[in-house]
Amino acid sequence: AASGFHLTVLLGAVMAVGRRLPRLPRCLLAAGAMLLFLLLAGPQPSVVRAVLMGGVAFAVLESGGRSRPLGVLLLSVLLMLLVQPWWLQDVGFQLSVAATAGLILTARPLETALTRRLPAWAAAGLAVPVAASLWTLPLQLHHFGIVPLYAVPANLVVAPLLTPLTLGAMAMAL
Repeated sequence: AASGFHLTVLLGAVMAVGRRLPRLPRCLLAAGAMLLFLLLAGPQPSVVRAVLMGGVAFAVLESGGRSRPLGVLLLSVLLMLLVQPWWLQDVGFQLSVAATAGLILTARPLETALTRRLPAWAAAGLAVPVAASLWTLPLQLHHFGIVPLYAVPANLVVAPLLTPLTLGAMAMAL
């Protein structure tokens, strides 16, 4: 899920620059940003999942459609496993897919529920790491035998820094 966030930051920045471009240059710019992200981060399963999801969602939006995040995730996972079936046993792949599914299916309802008891900014900030943690909990217990209790608080502390750090790191890598 983190790879998806990093790609979203990069694509958002690139597409803000290319928003007024004609379709072909805009598509080439998006494809170039996704390829750059893949090259900088490496073709590990979570990165490939993020790039595939970004590519599918971008293609649907550019064609005038409306993407359904769960469908985009499932299509991306299917394509990945058709090419690299052994990724199914990769812990990073499992955690990435579970966390992303948790964000898609649980983050918004959780945020709505938390908004009844917390300020909107706190509910939004808490819903994402809690949803990801809940959906990855069985895998964490299976693979590692523990659940890090500091994960959600650590995410809350670093969340405001992620966008500038991500963009800065990518700029430095270039």
